[in-house]
Amino acid sequence: MKDMGPVIGRWPVLAAAVGALGLMLVTPATGARPGVTKVEASLTAAQVVPKQDVAVPNAKGHFTASLFPAQGRIVWHLTLRGLSGRPTQVAVRYGRTGPGAILLELCPTACASSGIEEQIFAGTFAAIKSGHANVTVYKAKNTGGEIRGSIHIVR
Repeated sequence: MKDMGPVIGRWPVLAAAVGALGLMLVTPATGARPGVTKVEASLTAAQVVPKQDVAVPNAKGHFTASLFPAQGRIVWHLTLRGLSGRPTQVAVRYGRTGPGAILLELCPTACASSGIEEQIFAGTFAAIKSGHANVTVYKAKNTGGEIRGSIHIVR
């Protein structure tokens, strides 16, 4: 019988190499970390339902967020252009369009451009991940929303 000592000694190295290759194949090229979901939304005036009270057709925005369901946390950033003034409220709402229930108030009053929200419910994460949520930016002139955008997972 042939001595298998040197071959058996290589199995841990081979197993580690195969495991690392498998991890590279299943991890997205976006640099994603396990348990973290990245989402975004492009916000426009055309997506507001019902229509704006005061027309601001060139208002735009871009929302990005990292979802950390295990920690109950969302880290978000919002870029806004062409609004009729400073936002009075920014909210994540249920539904792709229309005035659904508020899931999360990112800015209940005067708004910053980024933030961290803690103690987020599992249902909020589920709605966002399934594409059933939107971001709406409110203004005093447009109490039903000045811009809105459907949230989707970044692929």
